Amino acid sequence: MNKLARLLYCFLGGVVLVAAASTQPTLLIGECVVNVPARSETVEMTSFAVRCQLAAFGAYLPEESKYLKVVLAPGDEMLACSTLGDSQAHSNFGGAAVIVRRGKCSFQEKLELVAAAGVFLDELGSFSESLRFFGYAANLCDSDRTTLELRQALAVPIIFSSRFEMDKFVEDLRSKLQILTEATAKKKMIEERVISPLGDADKPVEVPSDQATLALRPEAAAYLQYTITPPTMFIGYQGINILPIQRAINQLRSSLYPSLSSSFDRLDGSTNHNLRRIGFISTWFRVHSVGKLLLGVVQNLDRTKFHVSIYRCVHFLTDSDDITDAFKREADEYRELSESQDAAVKFLRQAQLDIAIFPELGMDEWTVLLSHHRVAPIQCVFWGHPITTGNPNIDYFISSEHFISGEFENALELPDVSDVQLKLSGYRRSFFSEKIVLFRGLSTLFTEPKPLTAASKGINRSRLFLPANRRLYVCPQTLMKFHPAFDEALTGILDQDDKATIVLLASDTQIVWMEQLRRRFRQRFGRNHWRVLFLPTLPFPEFQALLTQADVLLDPFPFGGGVTTLDALHLGIPVVTLPSAQSVVHLAAGFLRYMNASDCIANSLDEYVELAIGIAKDHADIRQRLLAHQSDIYQDVSTVDDWNTFLNTVTPRELDMK
Repeated sequence: MNKLARLLYCFLGGVVLVAAASTQPTLLIGECVVNVPARSETVEMTSFAVRCQLAAFGAYLPEESKYLKVVLAPGDEMLACSTLGDSQAHSNFGGAAVIVRRGKCSFQEKLELVAAAGVFLDELGSFSESLRFFGYAANLCDSDRTTLELRQALAVPIIFSSRFEMDKFVEDLRSKLQILTEATAKKKMIEERVISPLGDADKPVEVPSDQATLALRPEAAAYLQYTITPPTMFIGYQGINILPIQRAINQLRSSLYPSLSSSFDRLDGSTNHNLRRIGFISTWFRVHSVGKLLLGVVQNLDRTKFHVSIYRCVHFLTDSDDITDAFKREADEYRELSESQDAAVKFLRQAQLDIAIFPELGMDEWTVLLSHHRVAPIQCVFWGHPITTGNPNIDYFISSEHFISGEFENALELPDVSDVQLKLSGYRRSFFSEKIVLFRGLSTLFTEPKPLTAASKGINRSRLFLPANRRLYVCPQTLMKFHPAFDEALTGILDQDDKATIVLLASDTQIVWMEQLRRRFRQRFGRNHWRVLFLPTLPFPEFQALLTQADVLLDPFPFGGGVTTLDALHLGIPVVTLPSAQSVVHLAAGFLRYMNASDCIANSLDEYVELAIGIAKDHADIRQRLLAHQSDIYQDVSTVDDWNTFLNTVTPRELDMK
């Protein structure tokens, strides 16, 4: 029996353990029957998420495990998860969700299952339920307690029901960080749970066997077997200045985990290389936004000046694809890093890099932890995840002068008119711990999307189940970007254009997110909420077809789109954006300026709504202009010059590199 199957068999054992510490849901131990009430004012969404998650577990059971039964009984017209996760059906059953399983499992498997349940429920959108699982897992095992408690404390909800709820959460997060930092100092956790720092990588310090269970290895946390996402990934989506929070998180990690504070000494002889040694370090050298943004850069770096290495992190995602293969061909050296951070750090330091570049920091917990180590005298981050790291070991943030606005150099939070309406912090140089480098070009040589196929061109609105006689305002962004402040723009469009239909996308794992958003939209939009449609996420050819059916694309705020925006502009589809309301790199505005379409950029909330409606009604001229400048983004000579100049001339930001 493989490990996954054993873990699945043990799932209910973990649920039973969790339920012992809570009055909900009701659990009967007998044959491990779990009975989740279908109707409850206090646990309606969480019980639905539990049912969806259990159904998802059922989808991966091997054929011989037919005696595990999943019976879904959602009420109030909720969407039920099918056991295969491929389709949903409307149901209106009463009763409960019942799961039956047989078999026994070990304590370690129960611990892993409880941690896994916390991860999956969190990613499904059942935030409070997931915290209970993490809390119980922390109580199960002392050796993982600190890491799991930190995971629980730093978790950020994906969807907020209101601006008030979001503001309250951010305030509570700041308080938790302060309490944790003070508690760490008082309890002297570094002395209580010592693990040896790397120090001299050639002389590792042995951890005594009786301390092995107390060794704190953040990258080895139980929950990281089931997710790649850092708990704080979504804090950058909230429209606030996150620098103080990021710095506090980094300080807390360094205090809790001595392994993240290893010293860096440049090896003798490393400066004698004829070529500057450049290393790109990431998980995402694949069909992913990061891979698409940087493949062209790697291809065009000057090999008479640089030796370019690709270091791929394979701790979670091990498979390769076409873009991975392209990076292998284009790099002077391609290596896959060990899952052991000690070994990875040792290897990277022995590579004697002059410059280490992280294409993103914030979407992969393992790489975030790796970036706490200095492996080169100069370390940079690209805008693949366009927020500050707050990490003192990251020296430069690579961006573009096209991605900033007039408020960028203002050190104070003095909002303009649109910010007053929306109460968002904006995007400023002073909100970054890194030194920002502004390229003259876009800083990316984006991998040009494949052209529309004949089949894609044949997909019309009816094939996509879209109304033929409505104006389509499409916002094909992940649902985590739908900040309550963006509801104001959607409200304006629905109120002022009676033919408007807003089209959003949701994957089959985002059913709970979608229901949470629908609930918020019902409260905010009133009867107009019926004019918001959710489509399932689509294969890329069908996604392109959807873009061509849009009258206009909406760039959300405060966290806007990037690669999705480029996909739309490539097809000549206009995108309306409000950079003054965005708290991250103004990507859509930069792309539009570069393509001579600044008339799609709004300066206030009212102008955003006005522009969106005007373009939806008449977009022929803008489409022709965008198509005329289509190749500009993919043939950006200035970006090539910028990268080569920067990498050839940049110097260490500080002399003390700890």
